[in-house]
Amino acid sequence: MSFDYRIYLNCHDIDHHIDLHETSTGEVEMHGKRYSLASDDRELFQSLFSFVQSLHSINDIAARASLSGRVEKILSGDEALSDRVDCHCKALVEAGFTGSVLIERDGKVLVNKKYGKAADEDAGKPFYVASLTKQFTAAAIMQLVEKGLIDVEKSINEYLPPELQSDRWAEVTVHHLLSNQSGIHNFTRSPGYEEKTLDLVLDEEKGRELEFAPGSEFEYSNTNYQLLGKIIAHVSQVPYGQYIKEHLLEPAGMNSSRVQSEGEKGPDQEVVQGYKVLPDAAIEKTTAADLHLIYAAGGVISTASDMAKWSDVLDGETAILSKASVKRMTTAYRDQYGYGLCVYDDEERPIVRHAGELAGFNTEFCKYPKQKAVIIVLSNNQNFEVLPLAENLEKIVFDGKMDLAVPVSRMDQDFLDYKGAYQSQQNSDAILRLEVTESGSLQAFFQDSPAFPAFPLSNGDFFVPGLGWEFEKQENGSLLVYVFGRSEPFDTFISSSI
Repeated sequence: MSFDYRIYLNCHDIDHHIDLHETSTGEVEMHGKRYSLASDDRELFQSLFSFVQSLHSINDIAARASLSGRVEKILSGDEALSDRVDCHCKALVEAGFTGSVLIERDGKVLVNKKYGKAADEDAGKPFYVASLTKQFTAAAIMQLVEKGLIDVEKSINEYLPPELQSDRWAEVTVHHLLSNQSGIHNFTRSPGYEEKTLDLVLDEEKGRELEFAPGSEFEYSNTNYQLLGKIIAHVSQVPYGQYIKEHLLEPAGMNSSRVQSEGEKGPDQEVVQGYKVLPDAAIEKTTAADLHLIYAAGGVISTASDMAKWSDVLDGETAILSKASVKRMTTAYRDQYGYGLCVYDDEERPIVRHAGELAGFNTEFCKYPKQKAVIIVLSNNQNFEVLPLAENLEKIVFDGKMDLAVPVSRMDQDFLDYKGAYQSQQNSDAILRLEVTESGSLQAFFQDSPAFPAFPLSNGDFFVPGLGWEFEKQENGSLLVYVFGRSEPFDTFISSSI
């Protein structure tokens, strides 16, 4: 049963509430009497007090004198969902969240709003979506497959420009690149790659031995998708960025989106400013040097609204991409990875998703085909982990609740009890430090990370949005840390004297 108003009443520091319906005249009715909430709050509270008396046998005058309360309208349906999402995201701004959130269900946009610096400084500007780019790259390859120009089971040497072909890659197929099963080294793991051009990086990679036999293992590799970008440009005879724009973005109506082309110096003034938190907790803006190697692995620039339009393309109902191509992209081949997308075949709530991170940006795209819904989070704070936020939004949308309560600024816990350094049982090099600030709040450090605020939750645990972790203190003084739903004991207590 749904109600229209919730009346909160406090008596002797004990909270009570009752839910009431609104009448057609804009009043609420209780015990046969109608009250106007605009003018008769006190009278209604007194009537409710009589109800509380009958429950608790409260008869003293002091209790009546201390009576207080408030009235809140109970939201329902989409209005309630939007309100809960907004409250949650606003609370996380204090923890460093800045960015854009969009929720769409059954073709209706329920939430589309920016928060933090993204709202204050860069309203209307697009974001680097980072590795969400990979699904566009995969879609472009599938378009060329539909045209008969590419066979995904053939060697990539048949489609790469001559200067990038390698004997070491003779057994690597286009399918292996798309599904991250190629064995080709991920260039972003190599020290100093940021100082090189993309051509130099790929030239060095073709001289490396494969890390495993193609098709035998999964290893996420940005090199795979940079090579796919080169294949698209070589086979289509159109630069990668131009191809994506003309064959995917424009047909999908993604008019606020584009691709940062190879060699283009970014960011520019037309893109949301990205931020990084340095080890000394200083805030640094993203520079052009941070973003010159993203290309086909991370170069799409878009908005949450445009990404929702792209979600529609992945339904396979448009002329942009056939159902057969979407099926291949959203099939999990190894380790839940399809073509540019992660695929989780949960019977009740299957999910097609991908995350992205690059200098200044952290993103999440979650599509729920069975529920006809999509959740998109684009953050311009690289150090704010958006996956826990996306998962909480999922709980709000589908379950009407969150496992994690909205963080509050301070509760009655003694923060000093948590102060100390904790060592992971599984990895002795993993050290989590908790410190109490001069203002009395708790902050967390992991390894050499900057400080992240730790928020107390209503269940007594703590949540660190910047790391995406939740932790609870055990009776023996150790911590149990929840990392993306997986618990990891930090059960060696080192010292509380920091």
